[in-house]
Amino acid sequence: MTEQAEFWKNRHLEHKLSYSCPNPTLFRMLSSDFTNYNDKNVLELGFGGNDGADLIEFNRRGANLCIGLDINEYYVDRLNSYARSHNLMNLQGFTCNVANIKELDSTLNSERKYDLIFSQGLLCYLDKASIKAMHMNLSKYLKESTIICHLTPEEDLILEESANQDKFMNLTSLLNSSRKESFWENNPADILETKQLIQILDECGMELFEQKISCESLDNRCERVRVYRYLKLRFK
Repeated sequence: MTEQAEFWKNRHLEHKLSYSCPNPTLFRMLSSDFTNYNDKNVLELGFGGNDGADLIEFNRRGANLCIGLDINEYYVDRLNSYARSHNLMNLQGFTCNVANIKELDSTLNSERKYDLIFSQGLLCYLDKASIKAMHMNLSKYLKESTIICHLTPEEDLILEESANQDKFMNLTSLLNSSRKESFWENNPADILETKQLIQILDECGMELFEQKISCESLDNRCERVRVYRYLKLRFK
């Protein structure tokens, strides 16, 4: 098992599941493809980081089936416990290392096809070979119109002292007054350059047809900022 897999397999946060919330940017981005989620099958790869909050939201919006895979049994148990307590029979989590092709195939039903497959912060824990192998293997679980959406961190920025003193700085000035610095202390994430990641996905036969960038401050003084990239793809 890789260092990244070991990191997530044993990691958990002690908080109520209700503290997590769905990602509004994800749902806005998908709104151009789905007017509703009735009769749609949704699969999330690595849902533990957000406690399955997006899967719960897809369920609330009428999805036919919401399946989550995660290497961490703690998060899987929490999601399944939530589903049982709310009588959500079409919401279910499974323990699975998605980078392990045999494990992925033994967990998913090959006869079931998904309308949407998505991940958030997963790809930065997989090496290039695993990213490619996983996507090549996922093709058997797709419908002709399946959308694949990935959220991945792109870079971390720290504001220069002079910039931090301007409380009303606009985004352009903020980015121009910052320098790159990683905030992934004690975390084995390995962030690929976006061009490199898109090239890997292209080699899997995937077409990028929409992308979005978002920025989020990681502290209450806006001194540390993380830039995220959303990639929306489909097989060619």
